Amino acid sequence: MAGRQISKSVFKKLSALRATLTDEEQYILDGVLEGEHEIFAYGTIDRNNVAKDERRQKPICIRVAYDMTQEIYLIE
Repeated sequence: MAGRQISKSVFKKLSALRATLTDEEQYILDGVLEGEHEIFAYGTIDRNNVAKDERRQKPICIRVAYDMTQEIYLIE
């Protein structure tokens, strides 16, 4: 699933960013990111050459949590 792989990549980068933040900033970032999210992923298709109905994909539901032992956001 391309959308899930892209999500993992984004949250890995956000985990690296988190390491540079103060405790207060980490708390705010965690509040924004943790929880359940619906994402729409289109992969690498050229949206200009695809009919409008073909662009629609079902949303991917992901749950994000921060793992203190691994120091990384996890997608469940």
